[in-house]
Amino acid sequence: MDQARIQVNESKDLRSLMRIDSSHNSSLIYGLKSYPKEISGRFHTDDDGILSYRMYPNEPGFYNFWKTVEKSLKMHDLGHTEKLKIETYDSEERQITPIMLRASRVFSTLKCLDISLSQKVNNFGMTILAHQISNSFPHLEELSLRLYSCPEVDSEGLKAFARIIGLGLSNLRRFNLIDSTMEGKEVDVKNFLLRLSKCALKLTHLQVNLTIQGSTSEELIKQIVSEITKRFPNLQSLNLSYFNMSGVNRVTDEGLVAMTDDITSKLKKLKCLGLSFPSCFYIRDKGMEKVSELIRTNTPNLQSLSLCFQHCDEMTPLGLEHIATRLIPYLKNLKQLSLDFGNVGRLTDESFTNLMNQISTHRQNLTKLDLKFARCWRISGDLWGKTAGKLFTQLKKLKDFSLDFCWNNFSDSTFKKLCIGFEESDVQLNRLKLNFENCRSINYDAVRKFQDIFKAKLKASTS
Repeated sequence: MDQARIQVNESKDLRSLMRIDSSHNSSLIYGLKSYPKEISGRFHTDDDGILSYRMYPNEPGFYNFWKTVEKSLKMHDLGHTEKLKIETYDSEERQITPIMLRASRVFSTLKCLDISLSQKVNNFGMTILAHQISNSFPHLEELSLRLYSCPEVDSEGLKAFARIIGLGLSNLRRFNLIDSTMEGKEVDVKNFLLRLSKCALKLTHLQVNLTIQGSTSEELIKQIVSEITKRFPNLQSLNLSYFNMSGVNRVTDEGLVAMTDDITSKLKKLKCLGLSFPSCFYIRDKGMEKVSELIRTNTPNLQSLSLCFQHCDEMTPLGLEHIATRLIPYLKNLKQLSLDFGNVGRLTDESFTNLMNQISTHRQNLTKLDLKFARCWRISGDLWGKTAGKLFTQLKKLKDFSLDFCWNNFSDSTFKKLCIGFEESDVQLNRLKLNFENCRSINYDAVRKFQDIFKAKLKASTS
């Protein structure tokens, strides 16, 4: 079932702009309007079209509700959904158990499960949950585990979960440890990865998001990276993210370079790489230069690259120049590129224009381009405006395009040229995301026209 989902959040002030989120993507995008009233309050679809269930503690009529869910989802032929997200909020493990049992009856062919655990879950709950997942969804290929500040979960709980999952899910290829908000539990993550590596032998994709509360040393983060490269030498995809909620992000140029070197030199089969180190005030231009050289030299065959250095305030335009000139032209097999330099206030029109020209000239095989430069005050796009219209004529294979310039001075003339270029090109986007919120230079009509062009192209391709 293919549907287009277009969402526009309009502002009362037409000058402080909105967001366009348009998708014609994947096999499972279901608008909420297709659900009966008794379901739509708890089920929703996220930006990627994944069906999600929101679980609240002590919700009334639980069992009657799930009986209705089983009947209604089957009626709407959603029982064949392959992706499901379960959000447990403040629920205890005894409340999660019946959810898993009921869900397994409805979604028997599930291949991708994303589950968030509340702070009330303990080690015993992790063990029970692991058994339930392994027994209920034996065909899982991807599992995402979100730990929201779970003080009662330590190494024992994480190791038990890893062992049971690794042995029980023979088809598991992807594992994502997401939003692991912890304080002093970095060692537990190391032990978890060690146990997972011994059990999940077929794992080829790994995502580790470390969200730390309190101070932590750069050396400990480097040890976790070392554990990953040592235990998972056959990884094809690695996405590493670090953020310290206390604001003390101590990762330096030297630490970033050491971790990048460890990853790119030891993971010989790597095709997809993501590095996210926002608000690391000690990462500067020199770090960007060395990282660019390491990625270019050690992993020239990368197919997907995502770099996030949002709010790294010490970076200057030279840092972005290194990415543009020392890295982008050399990744000849690159198909997906995501760059997030939001809140890096020193970036200029010249550095952004050079980046865009390098992408248009050298990376014409891109199918996905995601650019985030929110709150980069000095970027107006005026210089790029001279060639902005050629972006879509040069990137002919582009299917997924995302541009975020909220709270910025992006010029209306540049955006209009981008819009005209899109209209005149043969590019057929499946997904479009534009965020120009509070860009007072952008005219509402221009954004609306971009949306209308997208819808017209979409209609023409499906008729």
